[in-house]
Amino acid sequence: MAGLAEMPVIVRLDLAVVGLPASHPAAALGARVPVYGFCILHPDGPILVDTGVGFGNQFIDELYEPERAGLAELLDRVGLQVGQVAAV
Repeated sequence: MAGLAEMPVIVRLDLAVVGLPASHPAAALGARVPVYGFCILHPDGPILVDTGVGFGNQFIDELYEPERAGLAELLDRVGLQVGQVAAV
């Protein structure tokens, strides 16, 4: 089996911060917790691992009150554009 020519670069993306209701199993972590995604800088193009909370889900919005960051802005900070993403 061939090994990697070099280790891929993985960039953390701070996608959102959400509030955890007291009934949430992870509520002991704090009242507000981060939600991360990751961008793997692959030779065929960036691969986005999206673990975000998304947009337009009334249940999520009401229960977790997310503060979301814009994906385009986050990618721009690492020198990428949304159109360059090869896979999600």
